[in-house]
Amino acid sequence: MPMEPQQRNTILYFILAVVTTLGNAVVVLAVYRDPYKQLRKNLASYLIAGLAVSNLVLVVGEILQAAGNIIYGKNAYNTPSDNGGTLNGSLLGADIRGTTNYRLEIASDFTLYFAMATSVLTVLVLATERLVVLRFGYEQRVTKKRIIFSVSIVWFLSFALAVPRAAFEDEYKFREQFIIVFALIILLIIFINLWIYANVKRACSITELQPLAHGRLNALRIRKRNRAAARTIAYILVALVTLWTPTIITEIFLYFPSYDLKNELVEFIYLIGCVNAAVDPGIYAFRTPIFRRALSGLLKKTDELVMQQGRYVTL
Repeated sequence: MPMEPQQRNTILYFILAVVTTLGNAVVVLAVYRDPYKQLRKNLASYLIAGLAVSNLVLVVGEILQAAGNIIYGKNAYNTPSDNGGTLNGSLLGADIRGTTNYRLEIASDFTLYFAMATSVLTVLVLATERLVVLRFGYEQRVTKKRIIFSVSIVWFLSFALAVPRAAFEDEYKFREQFIIVFALIILLIIFINLWIYANVKRACSITELQPLAHGRLNALRIRKRNRAAARTIAYILVALVTLWTPTIITEIFLYFPSYDLKNELVEFIYLIGCVNAAVDPGIYAFRTPIFRRALSGLLKKTDELVMQQGRYVTL
């Protein structure tokens, strides 16, 4: 007996939720429990932790969506118009006609939109931070005020982008406007990363042409660091383009009434975009030596860590 689309999407939601939770929870733990205190010395680590938290919020939205599919079964994809109601409805509205699962759908939509906005805005700030480091040649000093300011701006803008889904009734008009802003942010991220990638590749070429400019050993280290940075940027771009392009294209098709896409297909395409939250830890954290070192330290017993010359070392 073939699996129903609702059953398939529900299973995918739960699998994605588990994988996303495990990877991003480890990232948050590594930043705030790093025994070597190295991750707390740069702003990027806190932004990566914020990205992990937003991905965990995305998990909540995925679970809400899966819960709606389980509770309402084959009727999960019904719209109010299918039962003679309207296409409108909001969390703040007193009357939502049509299907009884519409409020749960709005709650899951709001959570998903908020998490998606937080994720892409955090990635934008990360790209901008890397651009500043490359342009001016120094790491920004980490202060509590700078951390609070950066994270607060991201979360405030994300809330501002997502709250209309809960406050206003026109779902489809909101979704169209949201995806336009979402696509523009992704295009800006791609542009910044391409600029950084071009400069890193140019730096690689310079070190290859002048291997002894700063001493052979230093030149090799610089070359290795630049190549690693170029690979990371390439992974970021591939993940963004591959995983979010189907969602953006689908939303463009939804503008035209001639394209009748089923709700279960649209939801599956959105699931492809949500995979980005599961791969973020591998792109931003686990490939970084100081993250791997922090995780290695966390796996060891606390009593095996001793203080020596002002630094933690493992026995």
